Amino acid sequence: MQLKFLPQLIFTVSCLVAIAFWLGHNSPRTEFAAVRLGNPLAGDGKTGRALNVWDLQVFDGKVYLGGGDTTRNAGPINVWAYSPARQSFIKETTVAEEAILQYKVIDDQLYIPAADPRGNDNSKFYRLAAGGTWEKFADQSLKLAHVRDLIKLNNKLLLVGNSRPEIKEQEIVPGAVITDSNQVNFRPVQVDNLPDTGNVTFLGFDWFFTVFAFQNKIFALNAFLRDTGGYPGSIAVYDPQTERLALDFNLGSEEFIPQANIDQENGKYGVDTIYQIWQPLVYQDHLIYTARSFSNAVNLRKAEQLYFNSLGVYLKSAWGKSPSEIDLPHQSIGEDL
Repeated sequence: MQLKFLPQLIFTVSCLVAIAFWLGHNSPRTEFAAVRLGNPLAGDGKTGRALNVWDLQVFDGKVYLGGGDTTRNAGPINVWAYSPARQSFIKETTVAEEAILQYKVIDDQLYIPAADPRGNDNSKFYRLAAGGTWEKFADQSLKLAHVRDLIKLNNKLLLVGNSRPEIKEQEIVPGAVITDSNQVNFRPVQVDNLPDTGNVTFLGFDWFFTVFAFQNKIFALNAFLRDTGGYPGSIAVYDPQTERLALDFNLGSEEFIPQANIDQENGKYGVDTIYQIWQPLVYQDHLIYTARSFSNAVNLRKAEQLYFNSLGVYLKSAWGKSPSEIDLPHQSIGEDL
């Protein structure tokens, strides 16, 4: 668990503590001391919030760091990993993304969802096999502006994110795609019951941030998981048989964010603020997760202020009620699990 983000953080506490903890538990010594390792993103010219370590992932004997941001950072971004064997950071490759927001380990392979591709919307994800080299997976025709998350279903990958609005009126653009069994070819995943909004682009209901499995179903949360209003339709359910999504209008924002944070007229941050459920995990039939804010405001300054702020740690065991908030000591705000 980390403290709340500081916008100008140069040496990220999360990186130091997590790596020191990992080293200590993988060493025969029973005592260890935290050592300042530095932040390789600073040497890459990143500034402000782009210096924050958004994710840490242990893979193939190294600790991988996520960083950058999708608001002002121009990219590309280097893939940095800390090697305990060398006691140093290693730059493994450079990806044409504005940020690396998270890593996912699936079947002994490390994935980077293409959170914000540079130059075009073709990139889908990057993959590294243990002992191998990084591979890029893209599609020239099926574009996603952002791939926020991905999950494995049988031998396929379901990717969620959003497409850019089309010029043609009433043209539905996919907010998710699925691969074939070889994870090479992609096809769109439509939402069956998007609201009839006439000529308005379906921005929000078809703009997904998180996908996960819970209680034998696959859920995808979209941009209507807002700070205010408790909007119905913020949660979609994926059908593996039809390979399509359907919005559940019986479930609203309060399913994942306590009502105390969203039932006020202006909420905690405002109606422009989207909540992103961050890397949920299931433990003994409970869903445990952290939440981060993400701004959809036109005002860039406001968007930067709300970008990836941590809201807290939550536990959910049933549908139809708000989750329980987990209180941490010393007024800490949980950011990752």
